[in-house]
This record gives sequence, C-alpha cells and structure tokens, in this order.
Amino acid sequence: QNFSTQFDPAKTPKEKVVNQAYRQMIFNAFEPDLPEEIIKKGPPDPLAAKNLAVGGTILEVSNQGFARAENLLSPNLPTFDPGLFGRQGKIMDSWETVRHNPIGYDRLIFQLKKPSTIAQVSVSTQFHLGNQAEKVKIDGLTNGDKWVEILPITKLDGHAIQYLPSNDGKSVFKNIQVTMFPDGGLTRLGLFTDECKETSHDFKEAIPQVKRPMVPRYPVSDDIVKRNWNSAASEKEIDVASLAFGGKIVRASNEHFGPAAQIISPYAPIHMFDGFESARSRKPNHFEDVEIELGTPGRIHHIEIDFTYFKNNNPLELRVDGLADETWLPLVERQNVKAFAGNILHAPVDCAEEISKVKITLFPDGGINRVRVFSQI
Repeated sequence: QNFSTQFDPAKTPKEKVVNQAYRQMIFNAFEPDLPEEIIKKGPPDPLAAKNLAVGGTILEVSNQGFARAENLLSPNLPTFDPGLFGRQGKIMDSWETVRHNPIGYDRLIFQLKKPSTIAQVSVSTQFHLGNQAEKVKIDGLTNGDKWVEILPITKLDGHAIQYLPSNDGKSVFKNIQVTMFPDGGLTRLGLFTDECKETSHDFKEAIPQVKRPMVPRYPVSDDIVKRNWNSAASEKEIDVASLAFGGKIVRASNEHFGPAAQIISPYAPIHMFDGFESARSRKPNHFEDVEIELGTPGRIHHIEIDFTYFKNNNPLELRVDGLADETWLPLVERQNVKAFAGNILHAPVDCAEEISKVKITLFPDGGINRVRVFSQI
C-alpha cells in the first residue's frame, strides 16, 4: 500500500477522471508483495483489552517491505524465531520498513475501532536491536478532521518499551498517524485512555540466537587449499578470494546481523544470514567495510558482488579497492547498487598491478552474500 494521489473529480476534466479510474483498476488487479503473515502468534497481551490500537483498520502505509504494518496493532505479545526467514528476509512480528529511505520517514495511518481520548502511549521495539526506528512521532485526527500531535518526535532505544504521556488527553481521535524516522522497525503500539502503571524499560531477556549452524561450513585446511589449486591449474580464472583457494577475512567493521566469514564461502548462499550484514546506521557519511586477503596475489580481471538474499537491505552504494604493495588502488569505483538487490553485480576491473588484498566499502550500511574476486592465473 502506498499513499494514493488525491484529486477532486469536480475540478478534474472527465477524461482524466476516467484515466484515473482505469489506472486504479489496473493497480488493484495486482496483489501486493507483502512479507509473510505471522502464523504462530504469541500469548495474549495482558494490556490488549485496554489498548485502543488493537483492532485498528489500516488506511495507508508508506512501506512494509520487511514486516507487515498490521503486526503493530496485534493483540498478542510479539514472537521471535531467530531461524525463521522468508521471501523478504528475516521474518519479524512487527512493522519494519526497508533500509535507506530517501525521504527520511515512513508513515502509517489507521482508524481506531472507536473514537477516543488518549492519555498515554507505549512504543515497543522488542526484538529490534540495530534495526529499530531511530525516532517516532504520533498524531491523531479529531472528529473535526484536524491533526493534533499526541507524541512529539521521540528517540527510541532498541529492544525496549517506552510509556509516554499524551500531549493531548482531551481531544477525541478517530484516526492515528504513526511516523517513524528514518526507517526501521516498531514492534507494538499502545494507546490508552487511562494511564497505565507500567514503566519504560529495556527487555531483560536477550534476543534469542540460533542454537544450530545456519550455514554449511566449508572444511578448509592447508591440504584442501593445496589440492584445490592443483586441480584448478588449467582454469583460466580462479576466485582467489574464496576460502577454497586460501582467501581469508582480515577484518570487518560491523557484523551485527551476519558474519563476514560467509562472503568468501565457496558454497552458494542459502538465505540472508548467509552473508555479511551490518546494523542500520544513523550518522551522516557513515560506511562499513570488510577486508579480504586473497589466496595469492595476482592481476584481478573482474569482481562479483552477490546480493541474492539482500532485497531490501543491500547497501545504497559500494566501492572496492585493492592493495598493491602498500598502496590501496581503486578496482570498482563507488556506485549505486540498489538496482542489484536480489541479484549479482558483475564489475570488470582494469588494473595492471598485482593485488594481495581487497576492501569492500558499503555506504552507508547493508548486507552482501558473497564476494568473488577472479584472477587470471
């Protein structure tokens, strides 16, 4: 669902009204590509009966690329399965929007089951840590069709819940507008006629982690690497960044959501966790990087950056540099890579120097499944 273009039929030429109707009919014929519905729900929320947001009807939402907006209004406590992935990536029992929002905010408007005054608000980011919305603002539409601020722009912590007083406890509201800045996740929203006795707090329970390996491990050893080199002696190109040919991760700036070690696996990626992914950054001019020592120095012919399972959270931009002697040289100039979400970027390299290490820099953050560096041996 996106905000529709508003127009006044009385002031619009008839042919444009007809065109607008055809346009709407065509768009209505397409099913929205929504993230998976939460099937296994948590236990009933003890405050659900008092929560005016529960059961609200969603009218508009700017983005719900990672998790459905309807989850924000659920009568159940949120659930979290660390091993559960879907078409869009990690399945979250929350409202979560995609990374790198160009307009700086996402917005949800919903109708209350019954118009009411609001004395207190609660905002939960449970299970969101490093990907929570940075700030939130809440407004209400009165019966007189006037938008009134209920909660001013408020900074949010990850994996926490805040109980906050309403700016207006007297007006009767029929619709609610939730605006997050700039993007990210909100788990639950609470709207109460009377103040609750609950207090703001971080959730003491740590976010669950997987207890079994999420990815196949390549059984690397010096003997295996040597054998791989011997068997590939007749090949024209070899992925010298691959673990199979002695590639090593030297360092990674931030592995909040996914281990950098996976980007040099010789196996094809199987899901979003099978790759390097950093937390969402909120600082201007931010970047993340990962450095790889190649299995052997050589002239690089081309580089592949695989974003197969990073559809909504691949980097905005990317650059690749190579180390020749003690000097870092540009191999792939900084470029926008959003268009390669869910695909592979094939980048030719024009460099005559022998390269011993490569550094992939992500702007401002994001995730990649694989990095393949092909050398002509």
